[in-house]
Amino acid sequence: MVKAGYKQTEVGVIPEDWDDKKLSQLCIMKSGESITSKSISETAPYPCYGGNGLRGFTKTFTHDGDYALVGRQGALCGNVEFATGQFFASEHAVVATPMDGTNIKWLSYVLTDMNLNQYSESSAQPGLTVSKILPLKTAAPNDNREQKAIAEALSDVDGLIASLEALIEKKRQIKTGTMQQLLTGKTRLPGFGEGKGFKQTELGEIPEDWDVALIGDYIEFKNGLNKAKKYFGYGTPIINYMDVFGQEGIRKEHVVGCVDVSREEIKNYSAKKGDVFFTRTSETVEEIGLSSVLLDDISSAVFSGFILRGRDKSDSSKIHLNFKKYCFGSEVVRAQIKSSSSYTTRALTNGTLLAKVLFPLPSLENEQIAIASVLTTMEGEIHSLENRLAKTKALKQGMMQELLTGRTRLI
Repeated sequence: MVKAGYKQTEVGVIPEDWDDKKLSQLCIMKSGESITSKSISETAPYPCYGGNGLRGFTKTFTHDGDYALVGRQGALCGNVEFATGQFFASEHAVVATPMDGTNIKWLSYVLTDMNLNQYSESSAQPGLTVSKILPLKTAAPNDNREQKAIAEALSDVDGLIASLEALIEKKRQIKTGTMQQLLTGKTRLPGFGEGKGFKQTELGEIPEDWDVALIGDYIEFKNGLNKAKKYFGYGTPIINYMDVFGQEGIRKEHVVGCVDVSREEIKNYSAKKGDVFFTRTSETVEEIGLSSVLLDDISSAVFSGFILRGRDKSDSSKIHLNFKKYCFGSEVVRAQIKSSSSYTTRALTNGTLLAKVLFPLPSLENEQIAIASVLTTMEGEIHSLENRLAKTKALKQGMMQELLTGRTRLI
């Protein structure tokens, strides 16, 4: 039963003073103009939008004002951008020009919520046609003031999201800079290095009480497990490529993949606390040799063939568990890993190559612990901000569902 003040329509239950309207009643849609890649740069004054969003910048513009842009072709077709000012819209973008009575910012949120990608035509190059988009219906307030109020409320949340993203990026840059200083000894923490100088090494200047260590002297490498697709989805936990990529430490709760393996395979491809895993192959050299250390014991866990396991050669490792999270990620280490990699159709590295990589190693375990503690604290701050960002994005999604359907009214 429809509650008082609302009515049933083709797009669902909406307020009585709203209508379900075709997009053709709200805007005019037209593809942009052709442009060659030679005309796009990073230094020209006007942003250029294509099928997947911002392509770069160009010296001319096609539009001046406020518009909603819909990606027409490409993997991300259906994505929506709100463009303002002077910009160039390429032939792979559809420009939505508002009709009288339509708030274009509100319409950009409506188009985003409609998930237009679902209407793309299947082909080698996914695409949308204006003729398919314009007949689609949406719930629309007839009062432009209400459209504006909805847009402003959602824009406020977008502003908070943007500020959080900028703060996270700033924190990441600060952490990266701090890592390079601490992991090379250029900056020493209080209580370490008093009265000590530096020495020249293959890695450049490092503290005279540090060592130049060879990865292969401390850990030995093993390739991971390869199984047919039918064995995955059940069984014992398996550490995969994405468990390593993008995080310096792996916790038990991070490992969600499973694989059906034998006892012999568990023995041969075991993963235990303190093991360091390296990405073995990727599309770019920037993504190979990235490392992450297993911080928890996971019963019967194994690791996949897309990563390499580095395990301590002795039980009394000279590299502290928490220091392992960071010591293979410094610029001097990453440069060696990338330069020694091979590339055919994909970038590759292997245990033999990684074993030859040098890294700076504080001789005192307490200094290793202190360095790791500083970086872990910074990492924790970033994770807290990332959690806040995720909650804010979820809040925005909930607001869109309420405001764009009229379930919650602002005026």
